[in-house]
Amino acid sequence: MDILRYLCRQLINFKFLIMKKSLLIALLIASMFSSCGTSKESTPSLAGEWKITSVDNKEVKTEETPFLQFDGDKVHGKLGCNIYNTTITNKVGEAELTFSDKGQRTMMMCPDMEVEDAIIKALNETKSYRGDKNDKNKIELLNEAGNVVLVLKK
Repeated sequence: MDILRYLCRQLINFKFLIMKKSLLIALLIASMFSSCGTSKESTPSLAGEWKITSVDNKEVKTEETPFLQFDGDKVHGKLGCNIYNTTITNKVGEAELTFSDKGQRTMMMCPDMEVEDAIIKALNETKSYRGDKNDKNKIELLNEAGNVVLVLKK
């Protein structure tokens, strides 16, 4: 009878040991999959005011620095001397970004309308954005081909 009890206890301990190892393996596998998701670079927040420093790889040189102010799905800005308002489509945490083609701007005659027109063209071409790995206060707006059309800095 003692031998039978001893064998039963050993069997129970063995089953418990196997269950612990199985649970440990399952936890390790789950942590590997969850860490795969977090290694993905996150997209920076657009919230706040961003100065437009470059359009189509050309430095912006105007009397007043053009800017865009992002507030949720609304965008307000000054493109030089004209004010601009529109909406965007952007899911938080995703790099997709499109500006509404129904944006409104004042139509004052500015000394350099070419810059403003280039900014509007770039905004209409924008399909995504990315942060700069070396400068958290800089984002680049990209067209469908992945080319930089605008550079924004805080």
